[in-house]
Amino acid sequence: TDADQLRTLAQAVAALPVKLTADQAQAALDLLLAALKATTDEYQLRTLAQAVADVGPVSDPESPSTAPY
Repeated sequence: TDADQLRTLAQAVAALPVKLTADQAQAALDLLLAALKATTDEYQLRTLAQAVADVGPVSDPESPSTAPY
């Protein structure tokens, strides 16, 4: 996997004007975490870490919210 391709893909996903559903975000995170485990390349790791941050936290719609009211 090429770091430039990963960076371009991560930027494209971050620029999407839609919000991912919890299931979509979890699927994306699962793929990103698998890719993180499979590389030791510092540029790929940095790009993948940014992509994880761009996906953001995934909340379980079944669990109660912990956000303050």
